Amino acid sequence: MAARYGEGDGGSSHDRRTVRRTVSVNDAVPLKSRLYSAWYRFRYGWQFQSSIPLDKSPVWLLGRCYHAEDPLELSDELGKEGVPPHIVQLMDHYSSLTWMTYRTHFPPISDTLLTTDCGWGCMVRSGQMLLATALHYHLLNRDWRLSTSTERDRATHAQILSWFADSPQKLCPFSLHSLMRQAEVQGYRPGDWYGPSQIASIMTRCLEIAKNEHPNLRNLSVYLARDCTVYVKDVERLFEINDGGSLLLLVPIRLGGESLNPIYIPCVQVRRLALDRRVMLTNSTYH
Repeated sequence: MAARYGEGDGGSSHDRRTVRRTVSVNDAVPLKSRLYSAWYRFRYGWQFQSSIPLDKSPVWLLGRCYHAEDPLELSDELGKEGVPPHIVQLMDHYSSLTWMTYRTHFPPISDTLLTTDCGWGCMVRSGQMLLATALHYHLLNRDWRLSTSTERDRATHAQILSWFADSPQKLCPFSLHSLMRQAEVQGYRPGDWYGPSQIASIMTRCLEIAKNEHPNLRNLSVYLARDCTVYVKDVERLFEINDGGSLLLLVPIRLGGESLNPIYIPCVQVRRLALDRRVMLTNSTYH
């Protein structure tokens, strides 16, 4: 899951201190909130236009490879409106994913006056997208696409989206408000800058709570590798407890400094774990 519009990069320590200061609960007043919202909409609202050629090179999206194996497939007469079939499939997959980013003018978070997460919610939104994808895998399947979805699957899709609505209601267990409630339990505050480990821990707790309220989540287990180590025995024990269920495995780890260290590429490209059950493997990485 990659954040957009500069999300997830966190900036320098000076930038993070600036973000904390601008959204400080002690300093926030309605007028300032409106001014900061306008500034962040200007700062982060730009569009990135890519000119990467997608018709020749293979493209990987969440474990699926889209590539024209037959050169003839690139001809206009075989494509839809001149678009190669594998690109049509890629865009069908891409358009079925859930995108979450900065928002403004939602109900205040907790006891603060914050009505926007612009400038500080990058990793929170990335975590929401990660979890939403895992829920689609669990409640639908990896091959589910919005364009070919049945009425029943669309209802499930709508329910998943409703769980992430920016609302303090209990019907939204994975909302920004719910995540920040658990963040406060762990000693953090809305407006702080969050890293992958913090968000993974917060999401794990929110998911455990939601399993008590939503029956269709009870056969979904979550394992957080808090020390960046996966203990196979612990994972197998979860499958024994939740026979026939699914597992969300969170490994928050930094795979390099300024860029991805090539030594980790074989690990990221792993296709299957040595388990007989259904496993959803999600790496929460931060560069």
